[in-house]
Amino acid sequence: MEGIMSKLPEHLKVLIAEMKGVMAKGLAATPGYKEPGWKGYRFSMLFNSDATKKVYEEYDFPDNSIILSSFPKTGTNWIAEILKQMIFGFDEKAMAMMKDIPHLFSMLEGAKGEKLELWNYLSLPRTPFLTHLPAPLLNFEKIKRSHTKVIIPIRNPKDQAVSWYHFSKGPGFAPIREHLNAEWSQFLSDYVDGKQPVPVTKPGEGYAEFLLGWNEYKDDPNVLFVHFENLKKDPTNEIRRMAKFLAIDLNEEQISVVRERTSFDTMKKTQEDSTSDSDMNAVRKSMNLIRKGQVGSWKDTFTVAQSEMMDDMMSKKLSGTDIEFIYQ
Repeated sequence: MEGIMSKLPEHLKVLIAEMKGVMAKGLAATPGYKEPGWKGYRFSMLFNSDATKKVYEEYDFPDNSIILSSFPKTGTNWIAEILKQMIFGFDEKAMAMMKDIPHLFSMLEGAKGEKLELWNYLSLPRTPFLTHLPAPLLNFEKIKRSHTKVIIPIRNPKDQAVSWYHFSKGPGFAPIREHLNAEWSQFLSDYVDGKQPVPVTKPGEGYAEFLLGWNEYKDDPNVLFVHFENLKKDPTNEIRRMAKFLAIDLNEEQISVVRERTSFDTMKKTQEDSTSDSDMNAVRKSMNLIRKGQVGSWKDTFTVAQSEMMDDMMSKKLSGTDIEFIYQ
């Protein structure tokens, strides 16, 4: 990154240093809950509507970019690592470059919109972006025009809710703690009613609305849905399917390598590695992104009544679609 840093304009150097400083301090020091911003969506902590608006109105994605658009706790970190390994894992120089890029520079709605300029100075085979933005906040015409591919993770909503519950109890969520009830029953009730400032949502909305927005593009050749449960059951096949969708030429040996590098045990070990100095690992450590990664753990938390409440809510909101969840 040092060679690249010397070529960057001063304001990007300052922004990189600023973002690395934020990650080093942890998210507890970031701004908390914000009132609804652009188009009525709530942005909390490091996510902001100004950056989102800039992406929608001004930014042109580099040709053949890749966007991982996910609702929180649906497999974001896992699939992001798979994509990184598929794109850069067999290119030592490119992987080293990605290691030094602050995590928030890949997040479309994160930090400041000026961060997007960085990608103009990097020579990469593909440009990867992460986002929790719902479909209405991404300019799909620009996505298609640039031949950008979008991957949408799907996870059954009960496991997703339990994962979000444990995740949000971590120290990184101190800025919005008052909006996240610590008691499970009330937490779930608030969650179902769309009362929590889950980024990025409108008041009263949540996971179902996120899926509904992307479901409009389910038949578009630029969009691929990946079920968390299928990835857990048969990672080799799902990695192969994603590689084909992205037109990334991997042989079977390389697919096996990607699978091994992105296994839960490997990623958990890396997260706990005190010698790792990557920005992304700092994020993983501070927010405990790799917790259990299991399918079906919702059964240990949901009561029968709560399970039925979730089923009823999802059934009503997703009525008329062919969206299905996988339970085990």
